Amino acid sequence: MSELDIKSCALTEQYVLQQLIASREITPYYWSAEKASAKIDFISKVK
Repeated sequence: MSELDIKSCALTEQYVLQQLIASREITPYYWSAEKASAKIDFISKVK
């Protein structure tokens, strides 16, 4: 993936998150684990 693609993905991810927050559909949380190589963009719980 080129540097431009990575930046475009990051901007798109940020835009989607801001829209979800604005519509009050989600409350964002941060997840990390020591020595983890996983990446989770969004998780949603359906009621």
